Amino acid sequence: MTITRVRSRFNCSTALKAIALISTGVIGFSFTASSVMAQDFQTVAASGRIQGADGKVISGATVTVTSNAQGFSRTITTGRDGSYRIPQLPSGTYTFTIAAAGFDTFTDPTVSLSQNSSGNAFTLVPVGAASSGDIVIVDKRVAVADFEGTTTGAVINVADIANRVPVGRDLNSIIQLTPGVSQGDSAFGALPSIGGASVGENQYFVNGLNVTNFSTFLGANTVPFEFYDSVEVKDGGYQAEYGRSTGGFINATTRSGSNDFHAGLVTTYSPNGLRSKSPDTLTADNDKDYSSDLRSDFYISGPIIKDHLFFYGLYEARDVKTGNGGTIDRNATYVTSSTKSPFFAGKVDAVITDGQRLEFTYFRTKGVTTDVTNVYDSTTNRIGDYLSTQDNETGGGNYVARYTGQFTKWFTFSAAYGKSQDRTNAISAIPDISYVEDDRGDPSQVPGSNPDTTIETTRIRASSIAPMPMFT
Repeated sequence: MTITRVRSRFNCSTALKAIALISTGVIGFSFTASSVMAQDFQTVAASGRIQGADGKVISGATVTVTSNAQGFSRTITTGRDGSYRIPQLPSGTYTFTIAAAGFDTFTDPTVSLSQNSSGNAFTLVPVGAASSGDIVIVDKRVAVADFEGTTTGAVINVADIANRVPVGRDLNSIIQLTPGVSQGDSAFGALPSIGGASVGENQYFVNGLNVTNFSTFLGANTVPFEFYDSVEVKDGGYQAEYGRSTGGFINATTRSGSNDFHAGLVTTYSPNGLRSKSPDTLTADNDKDYSSDLRSDFYISGPIIKDHLFFYGLYEARDVKTGNGGTIDRNATYVTSSTKSPFFAGKVDAVITDGQRLEFTYFRTKGVTTDVTNVYDSTTNRIGDYLSTQDNETGGGNYVARYTGQFTKWFTFSAAYGKSQDRTNAISAIPDISYVEDDRGDPSQVPGSNPDTTIETTRIRASSIAPMPMFT
């Protein structure tokens, strides 16, 4: 009996519906709007306090932050308590300029803002204090904790950690640098277990786009290492809008263009000759296992219109091969898998005016892995006659667009829409010929022992709404 099957087709997608994020501050009797907290998947809120050398807070001071990479700036004045808060800033390095009547202007061009470090307090000195001949306290900046945040976890700068630590060039290796994270069972892909939860209880986002595997909930769409800028792992204390996970929330951001042109080529090679060999077991013959991984990433970035429009592009060429002898059996098979499907991605950032920003991210993970099966004799460790060839389709196209606008000190609007696609198809490697599987030698496929032997075609589409964090 020959059973013909058409493998299940999964075409999973998720949509980030456009959601307005609006918040108004409370206006007191002094007619001064209170500070507003605003932060979403990929931006930060710069906050802190301005004070004088005598420790007294300075109200009405002007705080201007300017992006060192893209040139845009945002300005705000401090409240009655000397505090400031500037929401919806992309992570990066900024120049802070603090000016107040009766005090020397202070400038610091090296302020780094990230999801876990965005608070800074500044001390100003009176005008002329440096030339008075007295001993004075000089103006300075001190990084402070943002006590409005409750999230625990870690934010990892991918490029920085890769240059200093010998870490695997994949997302799972980066996540496992976070305290409280361990590697899960290899049977499920050695994915991270966060806070003791299972590997299937995590959520994965890239630039605010949900890229979690929607058919198995194990892992996410594979994104090349060079495309990541930072990875934030939230393992506790995060708000409900980051939910649908009882393990951890992985929030990754990608690289962006700047006012300077950059281009480069990164090649990594893991030859089979340098990998360790697993010993044979009673059920597995590992003598002939094979693994070779060659990847070349070419990237280019820069301004299209200086200070206003930027691009970042990445192309990855791959040559990945694996071989596995399977179980110890005189009639065992040897499967050789190979893929040369490339990956490409791009990001465009547009700063319309200061405080008005558009972003668009696209990355394509679509690929085909070819499996060639031969007879394998584990007694002699010899690969025998050819049996079959099968193509496995994976991945898909992913995009997300975002608009962010700050209209007043107390009114910020943000909306995003995106789509993530993934597929898992086993198809024939011969054009126009259906995939055929011969199960005559498999006892489980004997009629009567397995009632589910029908020919079936399944197409599944899953979609969900991923709300953006609301203001408080």
